[in-house]
Amino acid sequence: MAKRLSNEQSYATMNERIIEIATKLFADKGYQAVSTREIADSLGINISTFHYHTGGKSNLYKSVIESLYQGELHVLNRPVLNFKQEDYQNREKVSKTLLIALEGFLDLMLKDPHRSHLYVRRWLEWPDELMDQEVKVTLKTFQPLKEFLEKSKLEGSIRNVDTSIFIRSFLWMTYGYFITGIIDWKNWVSDPFKKKNMNAFKEYMREYTQQMLFENV
Repeated sequence: MAKRLSNEQSYATMNERIIEIATKLFADKGYQAVSTREIADSLGINISTFHYHTGGKSNLYKSVIESLYQGELHVLNRPVLNFKQEDYQNREKVSKTLLIALEGFLDLMLKDPHRSHLYVRRWLEWPDELMDQEVKVTLKTFQPLKEFLEKSKLEGSIRNVDTSIFIRSFLWMTYGYFITGIIDWKNWVSDPFKKKNMNAFKEYMREYTQQMLFENV
C-alpha cells in the first residue's frame, strides 16, 4: 500500500513538473514553436515517458490552459458566488466585491510571470485546432464576473456601460502591464513585479474601475 502511494505521489509530482516547464516554454516561444522533444529534454525525460504522462503536446497544452484558468475562475468567482440578490442595489457592496475579484486576479498574475506572455502569444497564433477548447474554458472563467456586472447594472449600482468592453479593457491593461510594466521614460519598459510599480498599477485600476462603473451613477 505504501509503495503504491509512493508511486502515485511520484506520478503526480512528475505531472506538476511537466505542467510547470511546459507553461514556461509555451509562454517564451508560443505553442506552435515548442516541440515535444524540447519539453522532454527540459524535463530530462525521454519521449516515451513524456507521452505516457501527457498523451501528446496538444493534450498537455489543454492541461496547461485548464490549470491556469482554474485559478482565475476561483479568484473571480469566489467573491461573487454568494452575493445576495438584495445586495445588488447596494453600490458600496457591489464596488467592494468587484474590487476583491479584480485585485485577486492581479495577485494571481503577480504570482505567475508566464501567464500574460502565454495568453498573448496564443491569441496571435489563432486559429488552430485548440481554439474551440480554449474559448470554451475562457468563457466559463469570465462568465460569473459578466453576470455579476450585468445584475449590478440592472439594479442601477453601476453605470450603463458595456460590461463586456469593461472586462476586455481590464484584461488587456493587465496583460500589457505584466508584459512591459509601467513606462520607464529611459528604457520604455519596467519591472512589473517591482512592488512600487505593482502598487501604482493597482491604484490606477481601482480609480479606473471607479470612474468607469461608479462615477455619476
